[in-house]
Amino acid sequence: MDDTTPESEDATTVATAVLRRRRRRVVISLVTAFVVVVAFVGGYAFWAKWRVDQALASVRSDLVFEGIDPASRPPESPDGGMTFLIAGSDVVAPVATTGSEAGSVATQLVAPTVTAAPNAGPGRADVVMLVHVNGAHSAASVVSIPRDSLVTIPAYVDASGVSHPASQRKINAAFSLGGGRLLVRTVEGLTGLRIDHFAYIDYEGLIKLIDAIGGVDVLNLHATANVYDNPQWTFPKGVIHLDGELARVWVSQRKNLPRSDLDRARNSRILMQAIAKKLASPAVMANPVELQRALDLLSTVATVDETLTPGAMKSLALEMKDIDVSTILMRTAPTTGKSVVNGETVFHLDETLLPLLWPAIGSSNLHVIQLTTLA
Repeated sequence: MDDTTPESEDATTVATAVLRRRRRRVVISLVTAFVVVVAFVGGYAFWAKWRVDQALASVRSDLVFEGIDPASRPPESPDGGMTFLIAGSDVVAPVATTGSEAGSVATQLVAPTVTAAPNAGPGRADVVMLVHVNGAHSAASVVSIPRDSLVTIPAYVDASGVSHPASQRKINAAFSLGGGRLLVRTVEGLTGLRIDHFAYIDYEGLIKLIDAIGGVDVLNLHATANVYDNPQWTFPKGVIHLDGELARVWVSQRKNLPRSDLDRARNSRILMQAIAKKLASPAVMANPVELQRALDLLSTVATVDETLTPGAMKSLALEMKDIDVSTILMRTAPTTGKSVVNGETVFHLDETLLPLLWPAIGSSNLHVIQLTTLA
């Protein structure tokens, strides 16, 4: 889709304000994982080693796994692979909340002790994805968990020392209540899968990254028009080109889509895959200027857990360099419907299908799940 000039500046301003008020800080944080899988690997091939090392050293990290009782965690992946938990905050933060540019908001995400849970994250997690890489580091699969899914958030102690019992809440509340650590515990309890790494980026980071790589092409499955009451934000069915701002609008919309949040989750995965493909393309990797811009942005908009040190990221990059992003299997955790719980509309996960889904992704067998409800 080509960029167009708005009919009036006021129309664009009002529509943008509406979008921001909705607090849809949609984050396609799988890019963080593919920073090491794709971008940094390409950097070694086409750019000076010191430049990549410098970018890796600039990636911000937060304490996530420290303080989680090892005995309470699921076993390691049966296929020898690893599972990433990717999340994105939906808050309109006054400062950058991720990456090396992050201010005090992100700094408060974790508590200084191992007995207390992290402080509240900078908003609810609008995107929650599981990414599993097989033991051979040759293939990956992705499952989105709808942000409004009703789950059990485990008991925790907040940064003020106040104890909170386990409760039934939307999964996206876990991040706002206890940061990445509580979200990891919640997802491990839900899936029975051990989370090896956690990462997130923010909304503004997504825009900067997409613009830095010259935009992306995505397959739009449902035509939508006049999104957020802006006639310029119209997306025809088929392959469309998105710059950063258009990508933000396209991936945040839900009321225009047949399945609302479920289709938005699928669009999130489609956009993630498009970004990964573009990062791996010759247009970026063979162009020193474009590559440097991408590396600079990737190192400032992404935040990873404390185990993803520069050395660990470098090792992961080399190990997973052969993953073809076009072959990544992507599904949505199945739901059975909606209801209102404690005044909030929630999705109910399908308890008959989940026992098939979680072991399948954890053992790199997602391809055997042939269920249309997981599209």
